[in-house]
Amino acid sequence: MGIPNIQVGGWLGKPAPGFLARLILVDIRDVVRIDLPTTPLPNYTLKSNAILYKPGTLFHLIRFPSKECTLTEEQDETGDGMLYTPALSAKVPRNTPDLAAWIATHQGKRWLAMWKERSGLMGVAGEIGNGLALSVSRSITDQNTTLLSLAGQYTHPYYYIPKMPQIELPSGFSPGFSSGFGK
Repeated sequence: MGIPNIQVGGWLGKPAPGFLARLILVDIRDVVRIDLPTTPLPNYTLKSNAILYKPGTLFHLIRFPSKECTLTEEQDETGDGMLYTPALSAKVPRNTPDLAAWIATHQGKRWLAMWKERSGLMGVAGEIGNGLALSVSRSITDQNTTLLSLAGQYTHPYYYIPKMPQIELPSGFSPGFSSGFGK
């Protein structure tokens, strides 16, 4: 008679490159619906049509140099249950007038954040009426950088998504704060 068991993971022997490669931000007011699962299965992954946006929604695409954007999620038990705090932190090289203008225009908004990890996994955090808050810190020292931070609190962990939104960029459009931003 065998001993019942459950294998957790499946990551043994697979590469695990860290950090986030790209981030898409959507003003939470432009999100019409997010169909969150009622249970953690299957694998905390939303269906591809689980997020519905208003027509004309603006997607802010930010690409990062290697090792410049991180994601953490803390979990705490409260009297009302579990509380999850996802936080994204991105160091954008070069302070520029364009970046300062983007920050000034969008400071104070709450965001739905979708990201792609360097490993290929994709995730989403934020919910209607409760988006991630953006905070900014700029530094002109030995490295001329801007630190973008996004954080929120939820009763569930962040979810995985099967794909990133398909964004059609107009010709001549710069896709974000890449390593060449401001050059």
